Amino acid sequence: MMKSWKRIEPTTTLHDGWRSIIAKTFIKNDGQQAKFETMVKEGVECVDIIALTPEHKVVVTWQFRVGPEQVMMEVPGGMVEPGEAPEEAAKRELREETGYQASGELEYVGKFYKDPYINATYHLYVAMGCVRVGEQQLDENEEVDVAELAIKEFLRLAKSEQTASSHIPALLVYDKLKELEKQ
Repeated sequence: MMKSWKRIEPTTTLHDGWRSIIAKTFIKNDGQQAKFETMVKEGVECVDIIALTPEHKVVVTWQFRVGPEQVMMEVPGGMVEPGEAPEEAAKRELREETGYQASGELEYVGKFYKDPYINATYHLYVAMGCVRVGEQQLDENEEVDVAELAIKEFLRLAKSEQTASSHIPALLVYDKLKELEKQ
């Protein structure tokens, strides 16, 4: 079994108030040093929500993302506020970003890291029976379009370069693996 590498003290290379780029040097298992840059905000937890309407349409958001410099499809989500439970954050983010609300409890799918170079953890939920209950309540620099997609269209777009949520394609693979497991 592989052992974790030993980290040598990190050096902050850039801090913008929300996140830091940290240069980290590690001693690998073969004794050699390797340097990486990671994005860090200590203690960050985030949520993503797969929101389905009573008609089984998927509620998605479209946002301009500065990294790829294009408008991308995502599922609603955001950061867990200090002292807030992830499930409450999921309900709040769904409401703020889309104006939608789930009719019942959210189903917890799991916790994961979206990117191996970022320390934020993500909690993924499925929300059933989502209906629009009001207007969006967006943050200052957010510009979000909301759409309801048929599952077939959602799956088609999930396989495209227009998807910013890395776990969406992973869910497609998960379903395929579950299918193969039954054989």
